[in-house]
Amino acid sequence: MTKRYLKWLLAVAVASVLLLGLVLCWPLKMWTPWLNQQLPPGWRIHGVTGSLWSGTASQLMILGTRIGPWQWQLDPWHQRLNWQLGTTQASPWVGHLDWQGGDRWRLIFSNGDMRWIDTRAWGVQLVGIAEGQMDVSGMGVQCRKVTQGQTAWTPLKIVWPGQHKELFPRIDVALGCLEHSRWSLDAMVQEDDTLKMSVSGRQLELNTWQWSLNGWVSAQSHDHPLIEPLRAWLSPDAQGHFHKRFRTVGR
Repeated sequence: MTKRYLKWLLAVAVASVLLLGLVLCWPLKMWTPWLNQQLPPGWRIHGVTGSLWSGTASQLMILGTRIGPWQWQLDPWHQRLNWQLGTTQASPWVGHLDWQGGDRWRLIFSNGDMRWIDTRAWGVQLVGIAEGQMDVSGMGVQCRKVTQGQTAWTPLKIVWPGQHKELFPRIDVALGCLEHSRWSLDAMVQEDDTLKMSVSGRQLELNTWQWSLNGWVSAQSHDHPLIEPLRAWLSPDAQGHFHKRFRTVGR
């Protein structure tokens, strides 16, 4: 009886390992429709090749923003997904996503080139290399804790509609969590003493992508090349303060 039980247990273990291996190595392209259904609204993945164990994707669409290409390698023993955004030859973003039970996760990554993140759906395109590290914990799509959330672009180029370009020596960005698991984003731009701008973004409602922007902009000269596009997009008052609410583009 004991031998029979051990044989049965061994057979179940072998079958489980084989089934797990089949799932991990099965072509992920066949899983793409199901995977897109599991993603949050406005999220889509395209151009998938390889498997869940090791693969690539041409881009991930998040609320109109195209991000890619991607590479990943699954480490099931540590419940970790190692990933890279961009190509190795051109300052990629590198990080890993850890599963911590249930729908809890922790994301750690080092910044890279903004060329891999197409933000034109937001009305501007950011160009430059971000330097810093992010360490974010969450549950589902909710923010729980940001241990490290500061980065800097040096330099940063902003491309506005009409191909207007402005180059800044530096911009500092901080990501954070608010009460009720909402996201926050703070940025400071300074160009010597000729232009200063501070932007504070807050997610208005949990599980929606409606944001409120507050801040101020100050320039020594009204002829500064950035003032015209700023007035069109943010509409600052006579003192340079602005307030803007917007909902990010969904697809």
